[in-house]
Amino acid sequence: MKQNGTVGILGLSYKPNTDVVEQSQGVLLAQELMKEKVPFLVYDPQANDNAKKILNPHKEFAESAEDCIKKSDLIAIMTPWADFAHIPPQAYERKGARRTLIDCWRIYAPEKYSQYTEYIGLGLHFPPSAKNCSNS
Repeated sequence: MKQNGTVGILGLSYKPNTDVVEQSQGVLLAQELMKEKVPFLVYDPQANDNAKKILNPHKEFAESAEDCIKKSDLIAIMTPWADFAHIPPQAYERKGARRTLIDCWRIYAPEKYSQYTEYIGLGLHFPPSAKNCSNS
């Protein structure tokens, strides 16, 4: 991400198919970005209105997921909405510096999306020693 780039947050509800934002990872991320004065844009299919109450005075709400992607340098998928899973990989493409995509729920096939963006799927790259760890 370029310095002073914009972070796009896709998903503000705590789970798909609800407008509830309490304990939402997307809202918590947005609040931290506000504290650090990092520019960001957010979008959620159902929870934008509830998130506006919590994220006030932040006014940067995208009209759609695609609009959020287009205006962002780094995108974090914070809620695994089915709508987000259907966004084609080409939507993340940008001429010049590539966008970074953090897929917190691994809703995308890395081999398809990494052609168009710097794809980071959380939990995909554990060091070999982590596979042998136990809870004891």
